[in-house]
Amino acid sequence: MRPQLFVVALAASSASAAPAFGFGSSDSSSTSTSRFGNFFGGSSGGSTSGGSSFFGGGGSSFFGGGGSSFFGGGGLGGTRTTDAAAPPAATSTTTPGGNGGSSGGAQPGTSSCPSIEIISARGTTEPQSGSRGMAPIFSAITRSVSPLNANVYNVVYPASMNFATGPSTGAADVLKRIQSQSTKCPNQKFVLAGYSQGAMVITQSLSKITSYADRVAAVIMFGNPYYQPSSAAAAGTAKGSGGRKASFGGNTSLPSAFTAKTKDYCDSGDAVCQTGAFTITATHLGYGNKYASDAAAFVASKVK
Repeated sequence: MRPQLFVVALAASSASAAPAFGFGSSDSSSTSTSRFGNFFGGSSGGSTSGGSSFFGGGGSSFFGGGGSSFFGGGGLGGTRTTDAAAPPAATSTTTPGGNGGSSGGAQPGTSSCPSIEIISARGTTEPQSGSRGMAPIFSAITRSVSPLNANVYNVVYPASMNFATGPSTGAADVLKRIQSQSTKCPNQKFVLAGYSQGAMVITQSLSKITSYADRVAAVIMFGNPYYQPSSAAAAGTAKGSGGRKASFGGNTSLPSAFTAKTKDYCDSGDAVCQTGAFTITATHLGYGNKYASDAAAFVASKVK
């Protein structure tokens, strides 16, 4: 029986006075399936007028002229009035390993238990259905851990502009998910992954899950406002001052149990994870493609 592994992904967010910096619109009305969505198109979800896309003219897009977009007509960051509503129960989808591994991995006395669960926390205004910014990373991870199989669980939290409560809500859901899966799938491992505000979610969750540290194989974060350049977990090209942790509440420390398992990526030119004038740059939006191979290799080294 192969042990199951968990991966946790983190997404960072901006200060409340700044625009949202995720991809697409926040859609807490969707279930938490591991659908990466349409990066350029107009896939359904999160909008009544064309779907959510990165470049698109639909109802919720990053660059577009739809009803809710980052740049375009329709309001700041695509935030919706439904963001404050209680999110639905989450689901997750199994993703085969890179060589077409089985979609299950059942253990005695449990339902289907993939070897690895990637716990993904999306960035501000990204849809509940999953982080488009981290989609290339998750694809690379599933290939790198083959023949082990993995599924993605999307953390249930608003991902709105309410940074005072959003990350703590997400951190509570991470704890709940790990507790549930640890009972259901006793051999499963986790990978935690967060982008932008999602990185804040993951960071805050770590102090809550120290008793499960042996179940967490790896932690990867990108564009994290809590980034600390002096940390042993620091990765990327950023130098000098740390992130914007003083601007946000919550526990921003990295417990020692996770230091060797964590890569916290921040690149020079990303004002979200560094100090200085707050702007959303191409650097903040480019982690998925730039670090997919590096992050996947790091995860694979921890789970195999």
